[in-house]
Amino acid sequence: MSTTGLSLRLRGGGCVLSARHADKEEKPPPPLPLPIIPCGGGGSALGLALLQALRDKKEQPPMPIRTHAERLPSGERGVSLEFLRALRTFYTELGAIDKQMEDVCMEKGSSSSACALTRSTGLSLAESVVLEAERRGQSALPLVGHTTTFFSYSWKGTRLGDMLAAIERKVESLEREDGRTRYVFIDIFCASQNLLTGAFHSPHVTKEADPRGYAERHEDIGGVMDGAMAAADEMLFYCSPLTEAWEAPRDPFLLPERGEPPEQWTRRGPCAVTRAWCVFEMARAIAKQYTLHVVERHEGGVGAITASVCEALRTWLADEGRAALAWLPEKKRGTSLLIANLGRLLQAQGRLDEAGALFHEDLEACRATLGNRHPSTLISINSLGGLLQDQGQLDEAGALYREALEARRETLGDRHPDTLASINNLGRLLQAQGRLKEAEVLYRETLEARHETLGNRHPSTLTSINNLGGLLQAQGRLEEAGSLFREDLEVSRETLGNRHPSTLASINNLGGLLQAQGRLQEAEVLYREALEAYRETLGNNHPSTLTSINNLGVLLKAQGRLEEAELLYREALTVHRKALGNRHPSTLTSINNLGMLLKAQGRLDEAEALFRETLEARRVTLGKCHPSTLTSINTLGLLLQAQGRLEEAEALIREALEARRETLGNSHPSTLTSMSNLGMLLQAKGQLDEAEALFRKALQTYRETLGNCHPSTLASINNLGKLLQAQGRLDDAGVLFSELPVFCASCVFALGRAAVRSLGTSWCPSQRCNASTLFLVGACLVVLRAVLSPACVLHVASLVSRLVGCSCASSSFVRSPFHIADTSTLPSFHRHSFGSPLHSAPSSASFVRVVGFARALSPRPRLVAAFAALSFSFSCVFSLAVRNAPCAVCCLLTVLSFSCC
Repeated sequence: MSTTGLSLRLRGGGCVLSARHADKEEKPPPPLPLPIIPCGGGGSALGLALLQALRDKKEQPPMPIRTHAERLPSGERGVSLEFLRALRTFYTELGAIDKQMEDVCMEKGSSSSACALTRSTGLSLAESVVLEAERRGQSALPLVGHTTTFFSYSWKGTRLGDMLAAIERKVESLEREDGRTRYVFIDIFCASQNLLTGAFHSPHVTKEADPRGYAERHEDIGGVMDGAMAAADEMLFYCSPLTEAWEAPRDPFLLPERGEPPEQWTRRGPCAVTRAWCVFEMARAIAKQYTLHVVERHEGGVGAITASVCEALRTWLADEGRAALAWLPEKKRGTSLLIANLGRLLQAQGRLDEAGALFHEDLEACRATLGNRHPSTLISINSLGGLLQDQGQLDEAGALYREALEARRETLGDRHPDTLASINNLGRLLQAQGRLKEAEVLYRETLEARHETLGNRHPSTLTSINNLGGLLQAQGRLEEAGSLFREDLEVSRETLGNRHPSTLASINNLGGLLQAQGRLQEAEVLYREALEAYRETLGNNHPSTLTSINNLGVLLKAQGRLEEAELLYREALTVHRKALGNRHPSTLTSINNLGMLLKAQGRLDEAEALFRETLEARRVTLGKCHPSTLTSINTLGLLLQAQGRLEEAEALIREALEARRETLGNSHPSTLTSMSNLGMLLQAKGQLDEAEALFRKALQTYRETLGNCHPSTLASINNLGKLLQAQGRLDDAGVLFSELPVFCASCVFALGRAAVRSLGTSWCPSQRCNASTLFLVGACLVVLRAVLSPACVLHVASLVSRLVGCSCASSSFVRSPFHIADTSTLPSFHRHSFGSPLHSAPSSASFVRVVGFARALSPRPRLVAAFAALSFSFSCVFSLAVRNAPCAVCCLLTVLSFSCC
């Protein structure tokens, strides 16, 4: 990848930038280069032979064999790819390929250092190779030529092999792209290291007494660099090493108020961007407009660089922040802005314990020096509360949020922005605790106040609308939530535009609601709009982009498009690992998501490895009782259950349940989820009584906290109903299943069975109906109970059952492919299934015809919708079970249903 812009350079730790031809300065023609006699031969082999010849030379002249005026100009000392390959072979054969660049330059006693190889000439290695080739009557053109590219890097921490490999990869790529041969200026090989290290220094030749003689004994580093930079039109910037520690020079600080630096102080950070030379050359680069190519010692291009940069900067910034904090006097440390900002940085990095220590120190200092009601103290209280909430210490966080809210109500009033922020924080905490009704009161107070004080279109008002919408969605009040999300999105589009981050967040939120409503195609359109905009405006690696990728992946998984979902999950995980590290909360969420997908694909062993990685990391970073840790424990337990490892699964699921009871309470949704999970496990083990007790407790609590119609309540009804069905308590199961408003095949089947039993033997003496009969009877009861009296419902069920007949030998109207003991093959019909591909199933046009027929029979819209949907569902069943016209069955059932109204 190449871009136009500035770049950095360290020499000796040096670094340089390059300019495009169009912006080059006018300069006098360079001196004529040394004569080169054309000759054939492989460049790498020639280079290796010349290097070996230079190593064998022992003599050292008292002065360089060429004066500065006679030397090859620095702009003509670029080295080719063949030269670099020869260097790699040369140093590999000597076992020196992994040496640090300082040693490659001037290691004492070495016969292969740059200083040793050039001691016979006193010039640069590039010039020495040209002279040795000339002496042999050969051409050095395959090895040394006009500089096209300047290489910028730091000697500190750089190994020769890594550096050569990085340059070779990039140069090969560039030459393939445009066909132009590159000659790279690398200071260690293209400047005289003997002159730079003072090999020809004489105390008798001083700058004052003999300026010309003095100059000939020293390298004109400024002129060398200027010549190379003028000749080149691009730069390779070598990022590695990205983090190192080295003893800093005795140079004074740039800021006078910091005073003199301490003795033997250590500098840490990316070597290539933390030296004064880089700042100087950066300014030169801006003026010259170099074409910049970033190279790194790792494979993987910019992605690998980004990972390394982020990994280095995360540690570096935190360490530098701690070092700066240590410099502050004790009295100023606790109340400084630095301690709070460093705490937030560590919190964002997922280093919660370290952040907590700083937030506690900050709050204690603010209380002691400013008092409990000072604005800065209240900010510190809120910051610590947020940190405790992230750690899963919800009660402690709640106490702090309430303290801050009470103080702000008293000192600022109920409508002050800071007060409203505190109200919102407490509402968010209550929502996390599962106390949704209390949270709703606070969210509505915040929204009302912002409507009145800020107006309907203020960003803070839109945030409150969105928060309340999310809460209503969590309560299962999807229509109300949808109204708020649509209001938020409409205003955001009008006031902020379609590509603003807040607008994109609103698009994602509405997409999530539509997904919860089963309107998956509409949700997909919104998710893709948001993702496309995030990629274009924020890039592929931004956290918001990754969230959007995850959302679309979840949707595709729900649609059964598992391979597409896997691609998105893996993309998000790869970026999270590189940018945030393997143990950041966002990375762990991505690992868990991919594991869930693999589980859905039946790849249980792969999923287990990911779940265990997530659990181990969360135990270490968040603690064993953090909500996210407990989620991982529960997830792994369910996987082990799916693998049939029930004893191992039970231990984990019980651990999660006990911890959630202790930390979240008995009524929290997560606790109830653990109850249900343990109940299903015990049911699988045959411990039905204990499972029933758990299911009943969970259902009772769901009814009390979320109401009878919440999806979690309905799922709990289903769990208990299935258990009762497995125990043979069909009447009790039928009572529960009659509450379910969805077409769940197994529940409808059991409900039909109970209805048949309750109707008695007057109409079905054998009491043995086929599966289709029971399914139809049950489905009638599920839908009709919402609009008809109980007696009428049973009458309709009787009519339908009589028409489809009993499963005796004489019954020929329906021959069901479903065995009565196996309901697993019965299809499940949810709203979003009506357009799904079914073999021989009715089309959407059939459904439209049924709706029209129903309207002709009754003006009541509720009945029209209910019976049309019911009939269409039945036609789908019959299209799989019977080979006659499905539309006729639709009409027949519709007529029968309305005959009882």
